[in-house]
Amino acid sequence: MYAIGKGGFGRVWKVMHKKTKKIFAMKEMSKAKIFIRKSINSISKEREFLSKLNYPFLSNMHYAFQTQTHLYIILDYLSGGDLRYYICKNNIFTEKETKFIISNILLSLEYIHSNHIIHRDIKPENLVFDSKGYLHLTDFGIAREHHENEILINSSGTPGYMAPEVLIKKPHSFEVDFYALGIIIFELVYGKRPYNGKTRKEIRDQVISREVKLKNCNLPLNWDENLIDFINGLLKRKIKNRLGHNGISEIKNHPFLNDVNWEEIEKMNLQSPFIFYGEDNFDKSYANKKDEEYDELKIEEYVKLINDSNVYCNFYYNEGKCNVKKLKDSNLNNNYEGISGRSTSKQSNNLNKSFEKKSENKEKESNISKLNFGKKFSMDINNNGSFSERNIYFKRKKSRSKNEKDDNDDQTELNVNVEPVILKMKSSKINNE
Repeated sequence: MYAIGKGGFGRVWKVMHKKTKKIFAMKEMSKAKIFIRKSINSISKEREFLSKLNYPFLSNMHYAFQTQTHLYIILDYLSGGDLRYYICKNNIFTEKETKFIISNILLSLEYIHSNHIIHRDIKPENLVFDSKGYLHLTDFGIAREHHENEILINSSGTPGYMAPEVLIKKPHSFEVDFYALGIIIFELVYGKRPYNGKTRKEIRDQVISREVKLKNCNLPLNWDENLIDFINGLLKRKIKNRLGHNGISEIKNHPFLNDVNWEEIEKMNLQSPFIFYGEDNFDKSYANKKDEEYDELKIEEYVKLINDSNVYCNFYYNEGKCNVKKLKDSNLNNNYEGISGRSTSKQSNNLNKSFEKKSENKEKESNISKLNFGKKFSMDINNNGSFSERNIYFKRKKSRSKNEKDDNDDQTELNVNVEPVILKMKSSKINNE
């Protein structure tokens, strides 16, 4: 398999389930980069939200796990590529295409908002097409849960798509996602964003100094005249005046979207105006762009801090019900409970400790080497649910005689009645670290 995208903490890989041959996307995140960018809580929240959400217009999570140095989330594989890729290729879109994109985004927003979640990073890069040409919302890295009368004050997001109240660090709510939608529609129709400063400060100054007010003369040829009011409504600076302030139905019922068949689109019965050929619908140069280099000693220090804190002790996830049998190690017995797709704190803590023990056995590195996750992937998930704990992180390069003793022998097997996620290299070569 190969890299199909790149995020702030690592790459997104196309991976395969070795038994079923089903394709997934694997989001890889470096613990060191998470620590450096002070995003520990954000990643925990993303994992938490994805375990609660499941909807056709999202990229849904199936598994989550971690190694000593990385976190991994296994998601739906969407072969169509992200909306940014097509904005760069097509520049502008037709009315039919634009309405289809709007309807897909609104359905995903309606679902997550009904679950009290604000995405806060709606942008073309986080909207990905599937093979049928339908858009799915991805990346809940800076999403936040929001309830009535709760105050959110945070300026996270992508400056070009951030609402005024976020840019100036004022309390905000679900309307910030509608503002970002307005920016995207403006970009689809006119081929550029309304505010194009090079820095966050430049964009903020533009947003504060002028509100977008399109006129009828700005209407593209042969477009529905309601488009102008629709965009202007979404881009209102005052929250109370913004389209959608009284609920997302206010947007769905706007005259510009009168001809949208919401029921058929939600069932994905309509033919999408976007047809894709092949699966390489992404920017290969960006997906394989060289990572920023960090001091290796610092990276080891940051990783150790995260692992010692056990902040990701509940990161493990399996979409099936998890009934875990006792481990051979007596120290790990009776610490597992049957929880749907989640590990208990004790379970994850003990797993972390067992992996730390393995990494400390330096003298055995001639026999054991860490998997190199920088190459091609395939997913090895046993149908009977049993797997070797060692295989998540290590692979034995040569067998030992029966008389040889290893400190890790008593904590090798972990039997799970659902399919845990294990990644193995497709290549037979394994590089020593």
